[in-house]
Amino acid sequence: MVVNSSSLVGDWTNPQQKSRLRIEEDGRYSLSYPGGEDIRGTWRAVENSLVVVNDSDAPDCPGAEGCYKAKVEEGKLVLSPFNDDCPTRKEHFAAGFSRKEKP
Repeated sequence: MVVNSSSLVGDWTNPQQKSRLRIEEDGRYSLSYPGGEDIRGTWRAVENSLVVVNDSDAPDCPGAEGCYKAKVEEGKLVLSPFNDDCPTRKEHFAAGFSRKEKP
């Protein structure tokens, strides 16, 4: 599926890592994971890529930008890093996510 903003927006989870990625319509994102503070920042879709920038006060990699090739298929979000120097974000994003089902 071609990635666009509407296909990315929502709550995504990775049960193995117990991490959660929230992508909001207003261009904000947050990454939550056990043992660490939430990473928050901004995001945008560019062609088939997801570009994220951590907030300047983020606990890991403040202000760091990361670029990922993004693909959404059958409720799965696959993010392949092609430019990200933030190891924490890169580790969690590269593990992939499933769309969180609404209760």
